[in-house]
Amino acid sequence: MNYYQLSSKSPNPETPDKTWFAEAKQTILCKECASARVTGQPIDVVLQTMPDRSALNVVHGVCVQIATVSLLKALFPEGPENCLLLGKVFGPDRKEAVDFVTIMKLERILIRGNERSEFRVCPDCHRIWYSTIGKRYLLKRDVGNISVFESQFGGLVVAEPVAQRVIGGKWRNLVIQKLELRDEPVDGLDIPV
Repeated sequence: MNYYQLSSKSPNPETPDKTWFAEAKQTILCKECASARVTGQPIDVVLQTMPDRSALNVVHGVCVQIATVSLLKALFPEGPENCLLLGKVFGPDRKEAVDFVTIMKLERILIRGNERSEFRVCPDCHRIWYSTIGKRYLLKRDVGNISVFESQFGGLVVAEPVAQRVIGGKWRNLVIQKLELRDEPVDGLDIPV
């Protein structure tokens, strides 16, 4: 089965509200790398401005994805809440941006690259920070029989039948890229699982 990465080409990641960010660093964000902790609970975010209307985007510095409700309904007509954790998005003055939700998935996957790629592991939350250089691919052993993943560093990775629901559509700032499946890593890195 083929897999596709869905990511944002928006030139502007969303900026978290400073007060929310300070509070979140004490509770739901890692104190070391500031990324969202994977707890099995959705994350609500507060932004400095209303979202930029991109179909998929990221909140700068916290590794939380934001998606339009319309994109998620197209991808998952059976209900996105059946496979993703969905949180609320708030803009200035704590006004909810009802056309957007945060998305998280317990199953995360690394999109690998060539021998120039590098990684580090957060000493607190153990999140893998991988810098993909060169042609992107997945390892077959990482995929198993799962059809939807959150990319370890932004976006979604979905099986072809899911991706086909949005390929060819007009989605603002959405990039859809087919990923090769490989048996062995090209990067030569021994990344902890």
